[in-house]
Amino acid sequence: MDISAKSKSVSTFINPSGFIEQHYIGVQTGKTVTSGVRAAAAAVKKMHGKKKPALMLVDLSQVTSTDLSSHIAAVKGMKEVPFEKIAIYGPLTLQILLNTLAIVADKYAKVHSFATRVEAVEWLRRGD
Repeated sequence: MDISAKSKSVSTFINPSGFIEQHYIGVQTGKTVTSGVRAAAAAVKKMHGKKKPALMLVDLSQVTSTDLSSHIAAVKGMKEVPFEKIAIYGPLTLQILLNTLAIVADKYAKVHSFATRVEAVEWLRRGD
């Protein structure tokens, strides 16, 4: 199964450095986030099949808006996809939102938000 998925809203791929990477672009709805969650689940399954941890790097820097259905889909994804860690980066408002959603999903220890990609990658690489 090819886990690479691209749409005008979400792209998902396994980065050569071993991270599952997602880029969310533009308006995000429940439909677009659910599509991203499905692609993430497939990538996690592929990583676990190779006996590797599922470390995700999520870029929200180009998101223009979200709605309640996208928030619900994000919480559902955090609860259902068996990842090891997710590092999210993007604007402060989305960092606050995603940190809150991680608390709601009871995944705050595994999901953190950052201002920059560099900070996000550094956290993913740490063993904590």
